[in-house]
Amino acid sequence: MNLAIQGDPLDTSIILWTRAEPLSSGSGQLPDQNVPVCVSYKIGTSSDISGNPIDSGEAFTSYDIDFTVKVEATGLEADTKYFYQFADCTNPSIVSPIGTTRTLANSNSESSFGFDGQRIE
Repeated sequence: MNLAIQGDPLDTSIILWTRAEPLSSGSGQLPDQNVPVCVSYKIGTSSDISGNPIDSGEAFTSYDIDFTVKVEATGLEADTKYFYQFADCTNPSIVSPIGTTRTLANSNSESSFGFDGQRIE
């Protein structure tokens, strides 16, 4: 795993994305392109991804979609910073970099925005 990307945030969920690169064997041959690759993910509030994750799961990817994976992490709290990571299901020591994301505030949250030092509430 060489990427950990996020997008499409909502107040209780977010899309996480990665690309799993199949490792070649000791002989230098790439794995069979017909065999799907299993990728796991976890998301939580701890910067080192320790403890119980808020959400986690597994997804399969394959050659025909360039070994990319998109998952929706759910059960998240609004306006909260999260940390997430992907791993190889068959070898959990192969991991992506830890990514960070934030959910949107919900419609009942007070929000404030600032432009050029001016605060707007």
